[in-house]
Amino acid sequence: ACTSGGVITGINLDGGATCGDNNRVTNPSLTQTQRFTVNTDLIWTPTPQHLVQFSYAYDHANVRQTAEYAQIQASGWPTSYFSGLQGWGTPILGVDGAPLERRNRLTIAGLNQVSLEYIGKFFDDHLRLDLGARDPFISRNLNQYCYTSPPSAVYCTSFPSLGATGRVLPFTINKTYSQVLPNVGLTWSFDKAHSVFIDYTEALNAPVNDDLYYVGTIGAGGSTTTTPGALTVKPETSRTVEGGYRYQTSRLRYTIDGYYIEDNNHIVSAFNQLTQDSVDTNVGSIHFYSIEGQAAWVPID
Repeated sequence: ACTSGGVITGINLDGGATCGDNNRVTNPSLTQTQRFTVNTDLIWTPTPQHLVQFSYAYDHANVRQTAEYAQIQASGWPTSYFSGLQGWGTPILGVDGAPLERRNRLTIAGLNQVSLEYIGKFFDDHLRLDLGARDPFISRNLNQYCYTSPPSAVYCTSFPSLGATGRVLPFTINKTYSQVLPNVGLTWSFDKAHSVFIDYTEALNAPVNDDLYYVGTIGAGGSTTTTPGALTVKPETSRTVEGGYRYQTSRLRYTIDGYYIEDNNHIVSAFNQLTQDSVDTNVGSIHFYSIEGQAAWVPID
């Protein structure tokens, strides 16, 4: 084998020369997920007008992401749809005997969430009150097995002297997110057909896995940070207020409502000219205003 600029270029695929070979290869992004989920509810109705519900949700996912190289046949088709993935195709081995790949990481994602809800009806069932709160605890165990060029370009090799040139070493970090999220709803029914309602809801949106694997960014001042997880984006949080009018009979139903959403720490993806890579960034608050309506008519049963 021979090297050029710290990259192994002399992989012998046909038994002939190495550095002068040109080979057509493929390396699709592969994701294998094992997920386990539990959802439970405990409901108590002391009277027909009152209901209390306690819920617990558990989610555990092992997300294995790789991108092994494999050769292309003379016909132009890959030797395997899953490239060089073990058990599916024939990988291309480097001089160290390890498969060549452009991505290799494992994410263990977890969710533990408890929630409590109360529903009460008052004034001869004219008023319905919904009170609730949930507390999600979100965890991410991130295992990057490749070397990383800030902010997110990776180089997978078993040669430390080659991989560490201007790159961050393979790493393992943990991220957690948790916030109590309330919701309140009021509905006033004038009769069986006419009603008005108003709701308030808070939500939390954790960053996606790709965001959390960033190891650094180059800011406007030119400074570089290469600590894994130090500059990852913050989770998005939102507050929503909605109110409207609803008409509902067996033949005709329509609703008109308006809502306002305040989205904090909004995450956007943009191309960074300094790093020549797409980087996700928090851009602050975004406000949404809207009025919407819907209608349905049942002409026959």
